[in-house]
Amino acid sequence: MSSPPPPPRRPQRGFDPDLDKYAPKPSALPPPALFQVLYFGACISLLVYLLTPAPISVKSAGEIELMRETCGDASSLLRRLSPHVLPGATTLSLDGAASAIMSGMSVRAAPLNYGGVLGGLISASEPGKSACKLAASLSHYLLTAAASLVALRPKFSPVGLPLCGFPSSVCVSVNDVVCHGIPAEREVLRRGDAVNVDVTTISPEGWFGDTSKMWLVGFPPLHLEGYDIHDERNREGDEFYERARLAAVTRDCLFLGISAVKAGASLGDIGAAIHGYAEEHGYSVVREYSGHGIGTAFHEGPRVLHYGDAGGGDVLEAGMTLTIEPMVNAGGAGIRAERDQWTVRTEDGSDSAQWEHTVLVTEDGFEILTMREGEEWPERVLKRLAEQKEREDR
Repeated sequence: MSSPPPPPRRPQRGFDPDLDKYAPKPSALPPPALFQVLYFGACISLLVYLLTPAPISVKSAGEIELMRETCGDASSLLRRLSPHVLPGATTLSLDGAASAIMSGMSVRAAPLNYGGVLGGLISASEPGKSACKLAASLSHYLLTAAASLVALRPKFSPVGLPLCGFPSSVCVSVNDVVCHGIPAEREVLRRGDAVNVDVTTISPEGWFGDTSKMWLVGFPPLHLEGYDIHDERNREGDEFYERARLAAVTRDCLFLGISAVKAGASLGDIGAAIHGYAEEHGYSVVREYSGHGIGTAFHEGPRVLHYGDAGGGDVLEAGMTLTIEPMVNAGGAGIRAERDQWTVRTEDGSDSAQWEHTVLVTEDGFEILTMREGEEWPERVLKRLAEQKEREDR
């Protein structure tokens, strides 16, 4: 049985049905495809920005001393965070602890409000940016804003274009998070979680120090530094062996990369040492992110890739300061950015690990500016380097 017809529409006061068809209609938004084009246009502009070489600075003796001070602050911050990395703690509580420690040290957190549209506009006049880089930045910010306002960005994107600056003082990346993990109250640490905390401090004089380390939650702070991946007792009796092995091998990668640093060496020497060792142990190196120069700017030139061919890339000069920060995945090298466009996870859900130091290039080698009190070189790396030297001397 058909339903009864609807009651006649009661005209509203001042309503003329004959004129209604001529009344202006609400303007329709442009088709979604247009905003997708804007989004990917922003991706291209960001790539232009990233591919434009940043200036490389060689520090004077006085500037190197300022770098030592700020890097010492960064390494001290990581050491003082250790008591807070406990089962049951939230990643947000780690951010709060780091903020309190930095406040007492009279240093600022570089990640807070860094990047994105808002953070980027604040730093758009950063000294050393070329006109090309500035134009790429502005188009990136404007197009990202347009795409974000209509919430039509892809759910996952390999290239993060965050609308807002990073919301926290430190990055806390747990298990399958590769980098830029945003601390959250809902993220509670459990025994056996692999946690990376990445800190960058800014001294009162405006110098940056950048470093990060891994913890295995519920174990001593130096558990991963001294972990023996070849000990059969660990292999058979440790329920978190695979996770600890990944973190330990990644730390080896860091120190092998550092060992390649000296005036006259190339950036390719660093990358070749890192990715060769990672792949030898069945792991893959993330290629979308890299180390970088550092000084009075968070990210200076050169870009320090964690893969490559020995002898390739820029030649290192004494007085350069740069970060080496390999990100190594247990599975494939693929990554994906979450909807916040900051948090980066492994594409296949496998674990990831990262360690980082800021390094000074010297005439005869290097100086690790962020070396923590009590930190030692991995025995495996020292043994490997001794074997390499023995072969070269034959």
